[in-house]
Parts: sequence; C-alpha cells; structure tokens
Amino acid sequence: MHKPVMVKSIVAVVAIGASLFAAKPALALGVGGWEGKAAGAATSTCFIFNTGGVQNTCGQTNFILPLRANSGSKTVALSTFNPGGGTFQCTLFSMTQTGISTAGTTVSPGTGNVVSNLSVTVPGNGSMYIVCNMNTNGAIWNANYNE
Repeated sequence: MHKPVMVKSIVAVVAIGASLFAAKPALALGVGGWEGKAAGAATSTCFIFNTGGVQNTCGQTNFILPLRANSGSKTVALSTFNPGGGTFQCTLFSMTQTGISTAGTTVSPGTGNVVSNLSVTVPGNGSMYIVCNMNTNGAIWNANYNE
C-alpha cells in the first residue's frame, strides 16, 4: 500500500526539479559608481571615489559607467545626487561588437538623491554603458538592473 505514495512523491520531486532547471532566472546586478571612470584623462582627478559611489569635484565633467549585460531590452535604475546648479544629465547607451553606439533614454535627475530609470536595447554580443554629464559635487551612487 505504501508503494503508490512513494512513486507519486518521486514523480512530484522530479517534476519540480525539471521545472527549476528549465527556467533561467535573470541575474540582478548592482554596480557602484566607483566602477566607472572620467571620460577623459584631463578630468581624471576630478572624481572622488568613496562610499561605493563617485563624486565630481570639478565643473561640468563627463563620467562613464560600463555595465555588463546580455542582449535584449534593459532598464537601469540609476541612483544619483544632484546638488543643483549647472547640468546633470545621464544617457544609457548600447554598443555593438563593432563599436557602433546607440543612445537609449536620457534623464536629468532632479535636485537631491534621485533614482531614475533609463532604458536601451542591447544587441547580440553587445554591451551597455552610462555617460553622465555631472555638475560640481554631483554624484553617482549605483546602477541596478537585470542582466
């Protein structure tokens, strides 16, 4: 009498295990602002890399934050600090394996600590990155997205 229950239990466990391996979950990634760099050598000393983020100590300066990604539609939640004054603007780009960039969403975060959503479609064998034109004392804390 106990054999049918055991067989049903084994079948249920095998079915659950198969469904877990069939689905490929997206990996949530968080990238600190400190993982980026100044857009040019002349402004490389303008950035302070602290507390996991990066802060601009000069005037208007561009900063690049590379992001690892698989192909497909991507949305990135970018956490920034805009002290006000000047321009603070960020654009998410995708790049093909042959170096052709395509701009996605551009945002101008409001004053204070702000989380903005940026979107782009990454081509097969491509990549993505964020370029921010940051005002004095502006900061990038992190970028969060699904691979």
